[in-house]
Amino acid sequence: MCCHSSKMFGFGDRRSPLQKFLVAVLLVFGVTVLCNAETVIDATPYLNPKSPTCGIQEAIDALPPEGGTVLLPEGRFPIECFIKLRSGVTLKGKGEKTVIAGGRNEKRASIAADAPSGSKVLAVSDASGFYPGQTVIVYENAKKKGASFHYMVESVDSKTKTITLGSTVGFTLKAGQTEVGFGLYALLAAPLKNGAVELAVTDTEPFHPGESIVLMGNSNSGRGGWGIEENIIEKVDAKAKVLTLKEPVWVSAFARVLVTHGYGGILAMGGREWGKPMKGAAVEDFAVEGWKGDIRPDIHHFFIGAVTFMECDDFRIRNVIVSDWHSDGISLQNCRDGRVEDSSATRTWGDGFHSGTASQRLTWERCSSTFNTGMPMLGTPGDGYFFCWENEGMVLRKCIFSDNAGAGVGRLGSSGGPLGDRNNTVEGCVIERNGKSGIELDGCAEAKNKIIGNTVRDNSRNDPGRYAGIHLSGGAGQCIIESNIVESRSVPPTQLWGIREETNAVKNVFRKNRIGPHASGGLVIQPASTSEENQVLQRRNRDDPLP
Repeated sequence: MCCHSSKMFGFGDRRSPLQKFLVAVLLVFGVTVLCNAETVIDATPYLNPKSPTCGIQEAIDALPPEGGTVLLPEGRFPIECFIKLRSGVTLKGKGEKTVIAGGRNEKRASIAADAPSGSKVLAVSDASGFYPGQTVIVYENAKKKGASFHYMVESVDSKTKTITLGSTVGFTLKAGQTEVGFGLYALLAAPLKNGAVELAVTDTEPFHPGESIVLMGNSNSGRGGWGIEENIIEKVDAKAKVLTLKEPVWVSAFARVLVTHGYGGILAMGGREWGKPMKGAAVEDFAVEGWKGDIRPDIHHFFIGAVTFMECDDFRIRNVIVSDWHSDGISLQNCRDGRVEDSSATRTWGDGFHSGTASQRLTWERCSSTFNTGMPMLGTPGDGYFFCWENEGMVLRKCIFSDNAGAGVGRLGSSGGPLGDRNNTVEGCVIERNGKSGIELDGCAEAKNKIIGNTVRDNSRNDPGRYAGIHLSGGAGQCIIESNIVESRSVPPTQLWGIREETNAVKNVFRKNRIGPHASGGLVIQPASTSEENQVLQRRNRDDPLP
């Protein structure tokens, strides 16, 4: 089709009436086709608050097979289903005023009276939302993200405001501290096999056609062997208590596994078989917001980050702002040759940024990961950047990793796999006030990772006097630590060491670092490693910058 120009409907337009009609229809639906260029769709005509994706998925699906760009206007778009990209598709907003937001949250009722471990009858602040056969989550200490377990409601007494569970609670219940969550959950009523499209569940009330679900299957099943399934509901049969899904499931699962209304944010995933990557997908210029405060959906996995790219090549993430998500901010698994630029993640209950599953040659530039808390009880430390499973050739450049519960940059080296993380570079970053070490390097005797030109200060905030600014352990080897500023200026100081190499780290090179005074030493390295031209200050005015 010809270019869209000022002569399209005016004098000199030589197209046939049919051609003119087709162009007019495309323009009505926000579609522009440029000569020798991609299709661009204005999403505005597709936007629909009754759609689980607010119409965004419908706009993406209107693109031709080769892809194109969907332009989102300013506005807030709550979603009840992940938005799925495909090869060649760019989703682009208008900046921070274009907000893709998590949809309905779980509901909560507080425990109204203390009860001992082993209780089945719970006094709650409000019993009106409960019903027999409902699945609920009991949170031991909701404010501190303590233990949580799911139960079935056996009966409800609205007069006494009590609910009776089908099994006993394994911890003490405290009024004003313990809470009961509901509204998003059910259980599998029968075992589930890989390839099935129907789920028998104990309750269909939380689920609606077009929305997504998440369940944790058997270990080593599903994509990547992670045991997690994210899918879309095609049909709900309330009488038979069966959910029909849009696609066959990846996982196998036992009966009584928790099934939740699912939130996956933006999802780009390659083919059902490994080795068939998605190519050329991109997201730009919008925000993804979760749920502020202490109440968020009780589902946590790196597979359902606010932005998750799985087996994608040649992709781009630019100026995407993630906040308050229930899992990781941006998660990239088995991806290659992609760029993440000018993006941020803050206040997530996962790691801010997470790359792994043999990802290669990814560049993160001018990104910010701050105030991420993780879920320590579930094994997620809340790192600013978490290296996971054989990353190679990653570059973190001019980024900020600060005020996270875990490390600023965590587990670089031995994060999994026979080879570990290798040939990665962290350069020109500011890494400060994190809960653990500023940078963790471990494992992999031939890692050859490079830590160059960073400012690392005032880390170990959650456990003052325990962690180093830069910490090498677990056999980390052949790494270069060069031209970094490492200091502890807080009062009292928090970093116990500036740079610390444990005995099992080998053959690393420490060169031209400027290190302020630390209680247990500015630079502590092993005999097999090399120290060249490092400047370690013993005493100075704490308020003065390092020379």
